[in-house]
Amino acid sequence: MVYDDARGSPQVVQLSGIGIATYPPPVITFSYPNSAPVGSSPVKVSISGNDIFAESKVFLNGKDYSGSVKHFQGGLEVTLGSGLLTSIRTLSLQVVNPPPGGASAPLEFTVYARTVLSAADAVFEPFTQKFYASIPASSPTTPNSLVTIDPATGQIGAPIQIGNDPGALGLSDDGQTLYVALNGDNSVVPFDLATQSVGLPIPLGIDPQKGALKASDLQVQPGASGNVVATLAAGYYGSDGVALISNGSVVSEFFNEPPNNVAPGGTRFVGNSDLYGWQTGYNSTGMLHFVLTGNQLLEGPGFPGFYGLGVFASDGSNLFDVNGQVYNAATGVLVGNLGTSGLTIFRDASSGRIFLSSTPFGGFAVFDSSTLAQVGSSGGPATATLRLDRWGRNGLYYLMPSDSSGYDLVQTRSNLFYSSPGTNPVPAVLALSPSTVSSGGRNSVLTVTGSQFVPGAVAQWNGADRTTRWIDASTLTVDIPAGDIASPGTAKVSVINPAPGGGKSNSAALTIQ
Repeated sequence: MVYDDARGSPQVVQLSGIGIATYPPPVITFSYPNSAPVGSSPVKVSISGNDIFAESKVFLNGKDYSGSVKHFQGGLEVTLGSGLLTSIRTLSLQVVNPPPGGASAPLEFTVYARTVLSAADAVFEPFTQKFYASIPASSPTTPNSLVTIDPATGQIGAPIQIGNDPGALGLSDDGQTLYVALNGDNSVVPFDLATQSVGLPIPLGIDPQKGALKASDLQVQPGASGNVVATLAAGYYGSDGVALISNGSVVSEFFNEPPNNVAPGGTRFVGNSDLYGWQTGYNSTGMLHFVLTGNQLLEGPGFPGFYGLGVFASDGSNLFDVNGQVYNAATGVLVGNLGTSGLTIFRDASSGRIFLSSTPFGGFAVFDSSTLAQVGSSGGPATATLRLDRWGRNGLYYLMPSDSSGYDLVQTRSNLFYSSPGTNPVPAVLALSPSTVSSGGRNSVLTVTGSQFVPGAVAQWNGADRTTRWIDASTLTVDIPAGDIASPGTAKVSVINPAPGGGKSNSAALTIQ
């Protein structure tokens, strides 16, 4: 009954609905924003979903959040204080219902670093653990140069004059050579990372029908730093084929003309000698395939795409394309689907996790590449180019539009690189290979053998992190920069397993003669 001041009060009102006997587990379906730059003022995050009640709480990094939480129909608003936004990190947010409901799946809110560059491209060099960025002729500051960026501080190094209008970058896997496309000179120039010296430009030549050629993408052959494949572009004609550069000169090329009609948007190596490129030519949506034999680039059998193909990541057998399709590289058979699409995609070799950029609000959908199951979502501003890769222990980097021209560097972190079903063990180091090296050598790869290494394990050299790849529970490979072995001495190598649990192993000695 309802009592009011109307005639005939009290009134009788009939209500109907569906009640619940117990609280169900909540489900988060949307949040905004999903990220904020380092140094932000307090940020209000709106979280919507299913089965979120007035009694629902918010947990931050596994603990009851004591900050401001406001409820609204179907969701809640969380205010993250500025003290939480002071460094690159991931904040894990969960909605928790009273028993027996429990907690939602974690939502990653990302605190990211943005380095203003007005760059054309950027790559992370894993040996010295620095970023290199190409600054084009159109940049308002330090045009026609390369700059380094310290990932820990964001400090930009002194510019290195590299040539006329640098663009796309291609890095050799030994950390020795960085190839730079010089769009103003229609050439590619090698840059020696050890000596910081610029090599001789390599002219890309001309397409007799379309004119001078530029390199829109550069991919260095794994294990062969003298071989780099350039995706070609010819003025307003756009994509115009590929060229293999070997030891300083163009040795093979295919144009977007009969009989080849090669017009890739870019290429990626799958293994050491197979190269695939997604076709962008008119009425052509398949995957191109090339094989490197010696210093020759040969065209192999490609395959069509049902819904169009784009940039892809690979595990050596399958191609995971940006439209969510999964193809067997050898047969061209569609073997799975991620169920969503984005702008660019990356697969981490150590963890097997796939990061697929989300649109239009930024962030990433994260998948297990073996099961194709989505394991979560990670925040961050929207990507602007195809560049997406890993830096550091659990970092992603990519490019976003600059406020002036070109692109700025974005660094994020994600807990979704790895997931542990329980408490991680403390690792043990048994041996190093090699155990003795000569001083004054170049970059090298160290193999660490032991036990109880888990995905996410990081090797340390005299207490400092080195870029580490998890092979299996008993094997890690570690990138050792030339500076570490410049002088005779002894280095201590240990391994740290991540939380939960985990910890630091014993040390093994490496002799530098």
